[in-house]
Amino acid sequence: MRHKHLAEKAVRAAFLTAFLTPAAAAQWGAPPAGTFVEPSFSLAGGDLHPRRSGLGTGVRLGKSGGYTFHLSGGLEHINTSGAGYFPGELYKASLGLSAVNGGVSFSLGARSDSDRPYNSSSETDLGFNFTKELGANGARGVWLAGLNYSSRRSFLRGLPIPFLSYRYISDKWTFFAPFMVQWRPGGDMHYSFRWKPVRHFSLAAAWRPPGIFGAELEGGVGLEQFLLADRPDTGDSLYLETPYLVLRPSARLPGRFTLTAEAGWHFDGRYYTGRDYNDLGLKTDVDGGAYAGLSLKRSFGAGGGPGGPPGRPGRPQN
Repeated sequence: MRHKHLAEKAVRAAFLTAFLTPAAAAQWGAPPAGTFVEPSFSLAGGDLHPRRSGLGTGVRLGKSGGYTFHLSGGLEHINTSGAGYFPGELYKASLGLSAVNGGVSFSLGARSDSDRPYNSSSETDLGFNFTKELGANGARGVWLAGLNYSSRRSFLRGLPIPFLSYRYISDKWTFFAPFMVQWRPGGDMHYSFRWKPVRHFSLAAAWRPPGIFGAELEGGVGLEQFLLADRPDTGDSLYLETPYLVLRPSARLPGRFTLTAEAGWHFDGRYYTGRDYNDLGLKTDVDGGAYAGLSLKRSFGAGGGPGGPPGRPGRPQN
């Protein structure tokens, strides 16, 4: 039995390394498209009754040595009912620096999703990512090789892990194997699917006509990971799993503002503790409820910033 258990752990570790490392690398390696600032607010019903307020920002720093540098940051406050052992107050804080030079990119980040952000190294996820295209820069299909490190990821934490992935871009398709597919069939509609192994995903349909208004319908199962201060085992995390369906109408306003409203439903979910997302320790089911939110993004210069408010369930996590 012991040998069988060790073999199962080895297979599981291999699976996590092969499938999750590129997804984690994509998180650290995605610079903002330009300079922007975006405050947001949302609230939801259900047992936890979360109320979120946040501010996200990205700054294009300029070029040096052939690299284009970006700085990004975010801070979100989450107030809940404190049902069960779930904390009544949490924060999600992040700061990152990224650089791109043709087919080479790297990024550094420090994120702390906790009841006491940046309280110590136990509540802080320090990470870096390096990615290089193995082929002609700008080719439609290209293999990507790189190295990813995270001090607090839920598998092989604290170890730099090499990875290999594949990206394909055409007029109608964007494919990042096997975690993201986007289809643009023509006209004003866009469809996308994102997968975070094994259980968490999002599926979206977006309407983006040339005029002022647009809309997106997104559903999926999101996962958030928190590193609580004073937890007995610093290797454990608190996980919140939320199935959701949200409609996001948006309007592009004068002065490079974009106003986005959100309305939808958070379905029954659960929270639990463990060393990774599959431990399910102290699992507690929670009822869902109606969800509503509002964000206002102001863009500066060329490009914009990542769409969607920072408190959206399903935000990538290590």
